[in-house]
Amino acid sequence: MKITINRYNNKDKQDWDHFVENSNNGTLFHLRTFLSYHIDRQFEDHSLICKNGEKIVSVFPAAVIKENRKKILFSHPGASYGGFITDDPSFTLASKILETFECHCREQQFHETYLIPPPWIYHSRQSESFEYAMLWNNYIVDEIYISSVIPLLGNQNDIIKNVCRLKHRSPKYFEKIIGKFSITTEWDNNFDKFYPILLKNKMRHHSKPTHSLQELKNLNQLLPDKLHLLIMYSNEKPIGGTL
Repeated sequence: MKITINRYNNKDKQDWDHFVENSNNGTLFHLRTFLSYHIDRQFEDHSLICKNGEKIVSVFPAAVIKENRKKILFSHPGASYGGFITDDPSFTLASKILETFECHCREQQFHETYLIPPPWIYHSRQSESFEYAMLWNNYIVDEIYISSVIPLLGNQNDIIKNVCRLKHRSPKYFEKIIGKFSITTEWDNNFDKFYPILLKNKMRHHSKPTHSLQELKNLNQLLPDKLHLLIMYSNEKPIGGTL
């Protein structure tokens, strides 16, 4: 088994996106169309393609960040997460990819690398070989995020009962709120309605949205049918949304 690593080139776009679309853990955030959309921020791209012979076995979206005189390979500063995108590799293959990756980083004189892998819910098949290989090779867990997931299994009544159980509320409790405040929802990619709500919520936590309003609009055009915005109204006034 001989693993090679090469820098991404624009001519690799089709092969890259095809691999992501058919991988075990690739998402919208790993497509080249998404990674190249930024209008206000320019990244020094250092994305990598790992091959076993002529076959792609992993892609690693990344950019170079200079911080405190350190050269850092970050995966990816322009997306919610990056990391190694794979097709459910064995522990042996994962270890070889990491070994070759680390050699590349030393040759390119990186001081460290920082990556945020996709949450497990986006994996087609549950596999821990790559995570185990990273821990085995002394990669350090710097931060842990929490994800909330509601399985949409069974019929509508089963789903509603499950949500109510998780919230320790009865269906009548929510029905009362919906009626009292005339709450409705609509799938509508109207980001002008949604963005002020997003800004206000982020300010409460002393942060700001990852993407600007114009970036969201651009993404909606670049990736048709990929973005879905659900807006909630109270008496026809937008009060919430989820993208």
